[in-house]
Amino acid sequence: MTEAPCGPSCLAAPALPPEAGPQPSRPFVRQLAPDGLSPRRDGPLRIGIVYSSLSGNTRQVAQALAGQEFPLHQLAEAPCPDNFDLLALGFWVRRGLPDERSQRYWEGIRGKDIFLFGTLGAWPHSPHAQRCLAATRECLLANGNRILGEFLCLGRVNPHALAASARKGTHPMTATRAARLAEAARHPCAGDFAAARACWQQTLDILAGTGRTS
Repeated sequence: MTEAPCGPSCLAAPALPPEAGPQPSRPFVRQLAPDGLSPRRDGPLRIGIVYSSLSGNTRQVAQALAGQEFPLHQLAEAPCPDNFDLLALGFWVRRGLPDERSQRYWEGIRGKDIFLFGTLGAWPHSPHAQRCLAATRECLLANGNRILGEFLCLGRVNPHALAASARKGTHPMTATRAARLAEAARHPCAGDFAAARACWQQTLDILAGTGRTS
C-alpha cells in the first residue's frame, strides 16, 4: 500500500463535537499508548525535541520538556528525523492546522514514536483545537508513526496576526473573543509547563516499560 503524503492535502479533519467538563483555559492532555507496546529497535532510546515557534509560546513549552536532560532543536536547525526513535514535536496553530514549516518537516518522519505538543489562541478543549489535533494525528499516523502522547495549551496570539485580522475584518473583536485573547496572553504559564512535563514523563515511563529508555 502506498503511504499517503504528509502535507496540506492530508490535513482535512472531520468535525468533532464540543467537549464539556474542563475549564476552557486548562491544557488538553492525552496519552495514546497502544496496548502491548513493543520496542521498534533494540538498545537505548534516541530522543529529540523539535519545535516550531512564532511568538515564543511553543519554544517555552519545548524548553520545559527538555530541561537539562534532552536535546532541543529549533525546527530550522533540526537534524534528520532518522537520528531519533522518539520525537517530541512542537508546533503552533495557524488557520486550524499546524504551521506549514512543521508540516514540511513531518513529511520525512516515518516509523517513529511521537509526542505532540502545541500552542494556540483558542481554547484547548474546543472543537477548533480538537480538529487541529485530529488532522495532525492523521498526518503522522499515515507514515507509520505511533503517537504516544498529546499536549495542547493556550498561547499569546501574535500582535501582527491580530492587526492583520482587524484590517481584513475577518474576525470581529467581540466581547467573547476579547476575553479569550486576554486569557491567552497569560499563557503558557507555570501550570501549563507542569502539565506538559507530566504528560511527557508519562510517555517516557510507558517506553521505559519496554526497556528502551535506559
